[in-house]
Amino acid sequence: LRVFITSAVFSPTFGSVTNADIICQSAAVAASRTGTFRAFVSSSTSSAASRITNPNNKPWYLYSGTPNRVANNKADLLDGSIQQAINVTEYGVNVD
Repeated sequence: LRVFITSAVFSPTFGSVTNADIICQSAAVAASRTGTFRAFVSSSTSSAASRITNPNNKPWYLYSGTPNRVANNKADLLDGSIQQAINVTEYGVNVD
């Protein structure tokens, strides 16, 4: 599974989690990334954690040259202590 920070900055008033997902998916497609991507955002009816899935308990990686592991699985991603900062864009560019 892959995770990235968008290369563009967006206003927090994007309207809905659906709009946030569209922004995230569009950023991934523009960078020629395949798959389904969701924004890690919450709403009044759903938490960010509940919106992501990992049914096979796979690790999460960045889009860096050598894929750096961020977390071992969803529980690890959400436990407050990830292995690597999420500091790489959908294009694989490091953000300081």
